[in-house]
Amino acid sequence: MKKLMTLMIALALSVSVISQTAVIPNIPGEIGTTVIVPVTVADWQDIVCFTLNIGFDPSKIDFMSSELWHPEMLINVTGGRIAIVWVTEVDSITHPYDIDGVLAHLYFNVRGESSLKFGRCEVIQDPYTPVDVTYTNGLIYQTKKKATKLR
Repeated sequence: MKKLMTLMIALALSVSVISQTAVIPNIPGEIGTTVIVPVTVADWQDIVCFTLNIGFDPSKIDFMSSELWHPEMLINVTGGRIAIVWVTEVDSITHPYDIDGVLAHLYFNVRGESSLKFGRCEVIQDPYTPVDVTYTNGLIYQTKKKATKLR
């Protein structure tokens, strides 16, 4: 009976754990085109600030622009690194947010294949507690053009 009770408690606790994630998908792209890469997050709760670093190969893709989830988010692109930063504090008052969905759309010009990898990232939850986030890296990969039949 004691083992059964322990198992039931363990199952109940495992169901209540929320998996907070950040995902960059694999995106197809032809050379010379612009692709839009969504950076999505799920189940970020009571967030007061975050820093995301995303690496890419600048010899294969060119960062063009971005659309960000919040107007006060900052983005900096240096070489093959994108840094995205956001802090909720306004006038020394913290306003935690629940974030679930597209955090940013990143626009790249494609010259070849490149991975998009999360680097050093930090997500902070109210009351200033680091959040354990599962990160999934992505890729911009080449699509194959259809061969044209010669006559």
